[in-house]
Amino acid sequence: MNEDDINQLFESYNVELTERELKELTENNYEAQEKGEDDEVVPAPKELTKKTLNKCFTMAHDLTELLIREDPTMERSLKTRREVFAALVPYKEVEKNLRNEAKQSKITSYFSKN
Repeated sequence: MNEDDINQLFESYNVELTERELKELTENNYEAQEKGEDDEVVPAPKELTKKTLNKCFTMAHDLTELLIREDPTMERSLKTRREVFAALVPYKEVEKNLRNEAKQSKITSYFSKN
């Protein structure tokens, strides 16, 4: 691509559209919207799973254990461990909620005690 190509491209955008061309463009756009042919792709919402959360907790544990083992300053590694696990508290709550949702009720809870 050279300078002439770029200038030609800019010139093509400076040309005014006729009423007919404008009408065709708007009709085509309207038809595409009616058919649902949007260019935008909506990504699927992400969900945290118990498996993913447990993997994160294991990785955090392994990381902090490595730091405690390898860092010559015990105070620094312990502080890091506390802060890492404090940062994971919201995820622990999510994991707890997922665990409670997945709990199966005992069959005896469906029977009356008469």
